[in-house]
Amino acid sequence: MKCQVCNKQEAKIKLDHLGKTVCKNCFARSIERRIRRTIRDYNLLKDKDKILVAVSGGKDSSLTLTYLVNYYKYKPGKVFAVYVDRGDAHSVKQALAGEKLSKKLGVPFCTVSFRELFNIGITDIRRIAKKEGLNTCSVCGVFRRRALEIKARELKVDKVATGHNLTDEALSYLMNFSKGELKNFIHLGPISLPKRKGFTQRIKILSRVTDEEIREYVTLKRIKFYPNTCPCRVGSLRYNFLPVLADIKKARPGAEFSIVKIGEEIAELARNKHRDFRLNKCKKCGEPTSQDTCRVCEYLEI
Repeated sequence: MKCQVCNKQEAKIKLDHLGKTVCKNCFARSIERRIRRTIRDYNLLKDKDKILVAVSGGKDSSLTLTYLVNYYKYKPGKVFAVYVDRGDAHSVKQALAGEKLSKKLGVPFCTVSFRELFNIGITDIRRIAKKEGLNTCSVCGVFRRRALEIKARELKVDKVATGHNLTDEALSYLMNFSKGELKNFIHLGPISLPKRKGFTQRIKILSRVTDEEIREYVTLKRIKFYPNTCPCRVGSLRYNFLPVLADIKKARPGAEFSIVKIGEEIAELARNKHRDFRLNKCKKCGEPTSQDTCRVCEYLEI
């Protein structure tokens, strides 16, 4: 069967959302075109930007780092790779994968650890989660975001790039649909709200590429990554919604694109409705928070 795009090469890969089977070259071009369009449509990158890439060693952040290094190819000093160390054995392997790729790409790499910043480790994270009736992933995420923010300010970068893909975005919208709280949508989308004091903008250049497509693409391009997923995700709401999304996709291939499209429209409504949303300063650490005390400080007291 010939590629349904170029009609020259043998078709190898199916693009579910288009209902077409394409050759490897057309597949790669499709992925790259979508990333470029996402960057352009949402104005994610500017020539003057310095970017911190949050690397996990996995396929998504590895592709994000590789793409951004190539994007700023002739402008050294624009991209930094940072790994957040939770303090478990799994972290050691993830960090090593991120460091190897960074070295290959010629990018500065460093780690920042929970122990170094907060004097806690993964055992403490699990203890806090259990006491609060939360999953480990939720608590870990609070500390991880703060660690990245601290490092972003230290490196004086303009933006933090994460490896969230289209599947991640669809899951985020589904989770927030289930919660029914419009305010939760404010910060969703390919780019966070305009930079506020104490916060560095987050960008997601892969937010129009599915999880399956990224796995196919990094394999095709021989981008090395650590294949195992984070053990903290088990039991999280996001993890529990994976089979829900899988069932939706069986009934409607390409449903991730539709979910994200309508989700972004709702997010825009949320931002318009809550345009006067303001943040306070945590009375203990001074970091931005919607409450009197930020979650990091609350958790550290448990």
